[in-house]
Amino acid sequence: MIMNSYNSCLKTYFMGKNDQSAKTVLWIARISGTAMVIITLAFGIGYLFEGINKKESASSFPPSLVLTFFMWGIGLAGLVWALWNEKKGGILSFVSLVVFILMAATGSGSIAAGGVLAIFLIPPILYLTYWYMTRDNKSNIPK
Repeated sequence: MIMNSYNSCLKTYFMGKNDQSAKTVLWIARISGTAMVIITLAFGIGYLFEGINKKESASSFPPSLVLTFFMWGIGLAGLVWALWNEKKGGILSFVSLVVFILMAATGSGSIAAGGVLAIFLIPPILYLTYWYMTRDNKSNIPK
């Protein structure tokens, strides 16, 4: 009984301090992820209109490039999903963006390209960090 009340007080004390940092991580993840999705949509729509004006066909893209950017789209969808479910959306976004980065680095023939693209992993890592900070860790509390 005494140990349970001690653990709950301890958890309340540390969650009070950790709660603000968790909220900060969450909001940084939300802002950076949403900005990445909006900027990508803006560039994608602009490129689409430019292609329509030039009357280019979609068949000029190699299949590997289409698959690479399909993975990018799944990563962006994961970021949108992470707004509601940090764990599942963060995992989906992280895995698909890692695959995207690997495909883009091997397609360009430069490992440095993968290093530059690693900046896109920041929002999914932040979502997963927030989930890790706020998960209910009942297994460490003795009964």
